[in-house]
Amino acid sequence: MNIQAIYDNLEYIFEAVDSPYTFDKPALFIRAGNSDYILPDDYGSIKKTFTSAQFHTIEGASHWVHAEKPDELCDIFNNFI
Repeated sequence: MNIQAIYDNLEYIFEAVDSPYTFDKPALFIRAGNSDYILPDDYGSIKKTFTSAQFHTIEGASHWVHAEKPDELCDIFNNFI
């Protein structure tokens, strides 16, 4: 892992990625209700690249969705696949 590159670019780490490409297959984005890593305001910029993006929010979970709400997370995965 290039820690120096991460450190050098910390100011950009939460900016949207501007890509000249699109991905038109289904893509699943799961956000935690108690986390600000992905916000509803971000959906538009995500959809520019992932045109068939699906969004699910797991309420009552923080960034550690897999540890806090594993059953709900697995249900979302299973329905997606």
